[in-house]
Amino acid sequence: KGVRRFFFFPEARRKLAFALLAVLLVLAVGGGVVAASARSAPGEPLYPVKLAAERISLALAPTQELKIKLHARFLPRRAEEMREVAARDPRKLGILVRKYQSHLRAIRDFARRAKERGREGELERAKAILRREAERDLLLLERIGEKAPPKARPHIRKALRKLERSYREAFQMLGEEWEPPSRPLTSAPLSSFPLMRGEKIGGGERR
Repeated sequence: KGVRRFFFFPEARRKLAFALLAVLLVLAVGGGVVAASARSAPGEPLYPVKLAAERISLALAPTQELKIKLHARFLPRRAEEMREVAARDPRKLGILVRKYQSHLRAIRDFARRAKERGREGELERAKAILRREAERDLLLLERIGEKAPPKARPHIRKALRKLERSYREAFQMLGEEWEPPSRPLTSAPLSSFPLMRGEKIGGGERR
């Protein structure tokens, strides 16, 4: 009877109950598993734990600005996961692109609300996040495409174009023009850019 009553709770109560249950499960399992999951990639056993920990962090963040900082932290994670997937199964890149876009939309919408309410400080911080992540993550994808096997390159180019379009739309919504990083992504020889420390495109060592 009690179980039946639970499922008739209002949606907000049900979500809160699930969030609290998830926290208890994480505490029961131990922080070590969550810490280990931080470096996991799609398809690995701990990857669902990583995503669950992110959802719990967002659910428990007390302010919208803290939520946006978390979304900003998760953007480069998704980009790194694209590198892993591109090496193994580039057809699955679309799933990660959608996850990336969901974080991007959250930051964009926060910036739009800040603009509407005249909160210049919040607006500028959100735009700075968008600019930083666009330059870093789009360049990373371009590097991946240069080093990927020929059969993977169309999937990577498609992912790259989708993210470029998402960033352009985000800045247009904020009343700004935006173009991809200054080096043309379609023509710059990425062999001229030094790889990040510890970076091996196509699998292998992670940052």
